[in-house]
Amino acid sequence: MKNKQIEKIKEIALFRYYQQQTDVYYNSGGTIDYDTSYNKISEDDLEGIRVRVHLELPSGNTFMREICEPESIAKKYAWKGY
Repeated sequence: MKNKQIEKIKEIALFRYYQQQTDVYYNSGGTIDYDTSYNKISEDDLEGIRVRVHLELPSGNTFMREICEPESIAKKYAWKGY
């Protein structure tokens, strides 16, 4: 097929937020040890995925398929520019 095109309309970034905790240990030999840990505070929830695929057929017609998981996302969010 000619004119293949992939477009990313909107990128979704999921985040996990951590709190750094550093513990200091003083050994009897006079040395100091550090132990760092990361505790998860919160993370974003992914509600689902919604994808539209457009394909131009050799006849010139355009074929579109929309995939939603869960299907309720299709009713909750509207596409911009379409």
